[in-house]
Amino acid sequence: MKKDVALITLVVRVPEVLAVHTSLPVSSLAELIAYAKANPGKVNFGSAGGGSITHLAGELLKAEAKIDLVHVALQGRRAGGERFCSAARCRWASSTCRCCSATSAAAS
Repeated sequence: MKKDVALITLVVRVPEVLAVHTSLPVSSLAELIAYAKANPGKVNFGSAGGGSITHLAGELLKAEAKIDLVHVALQGRRAGGERFCSAARCRWASSTCRCCSATSAAAS
C-alpha cells in the first residue's frame, strides 16, 4: 500500500487532561470507556473548537476506544464581541446559530 504522507519529526508535545463532571459515575479511564460503550451517543466531550488539539484528542479517544462520544465545540465571541459557533466559524445573524442551532443566550 502506497502512503501519501510520512511522519518526519515530532513538532510539539501537548499535555492533555481528561476530566469528567462529578455526576458521571466513573473514576477511571477504563470506567469512562465502559460507560460510553453502554451509553453510545449520550456522552459529550468539549473542545476549544473544531480542529483544535482538544477536538482531535477526543476524536482519537473515540477511534481507539471504539466509543461514540458527541463533540461539543466552544461557543464564544470574536474580538469585538461578535458571537460565533467555533464548530463552523459562522456568524450569528439572528438569535440562533445557523450551523448548530445554539441560541445566543448560550454564548452571552
